[in-house]
Amino acid sequence: MTSASRAAKQATATSRNPKAPLTPRLSPVPNIRSKQGAVDWYWDEMSLRVTYNEVQKKTASGEMPSFRIGGAVHYSSQDLYDYVMRQRRSAAENVGGAA
Repeated sequence: MTSASRAAKQATATSRNPKAPLTPRLSPVPNIRSKQGAVDWYWDEMSLRVTYNEVQKKTASGEMPSFRIGGAVHYSSQDLYDYVMRQRRSAAENVGGAA
């Protein structure tokens, strides 16, 4: 492996910034294509480790809003953000060793 290819591989591996911006870029239009795109958006914009299986299950159940366009699943960043915010629990719910 050449040093150039090693550098390219390292750049790819570290391209996901673990620090999310203070305000994610949100849009009401379907601007994210595919379930993997939703997973990547959660990681890149919100630093949340959401799995592909989670997105797949929540989309299938209708809990996570999506668009079907030309046979492909699309999401709006606003819907993905709103979904996460609906998961928020109060401090009282977190007391007492809730898992």
